[in-house]
Amino acid sequence: MGQNATSEKLNDKQRRAIRAILTERTITSAAQKAGVSRSTIYRWLEQPAFVAALTQASDATQKAIAARLTGLLDRSLDVVGEALGNGDAKIRLRAALGLLSRYDGLAEYLDLTARVSELERKVKLSGGGQ
Repeated sequence: MGQNATSEKLNDKQRRAIRAILTERTITSAAQKAGVSRSTIYRWLEQPAFVAALTQASDATQKAIAARLTGLLDRSLDVVGEALGNGDAKIRLRAALGLLSRYDGLAEYLDLTARVSELERKVKLSGGGQ
């Protein structure tokens, strides 16, 4: 089921709440931002359609972040190369190395995503995903 099909089952307040949950630090602040009570959000978190839409939105956000990080890797490597060639660029080098240290986690995430997708494809082909 696509993101649009899942989110169509939600009302405007629920869609606002999902956006707020993904951007705010607490359920309380998410509820305030969405214009609903905390108890309403907790009640919605027990509804499968709301949880599915929240999960899809969260997954989409994580994929976008991963794509951005991947795009920044080339630039980070350039900074590392410049810093190594130019001598004193300690702050820039430290920032680039910090970003590069995250690459292992990103690579692992992308590998796991590919594996899960392949398993889902095989289940679907075997008729087990109906």
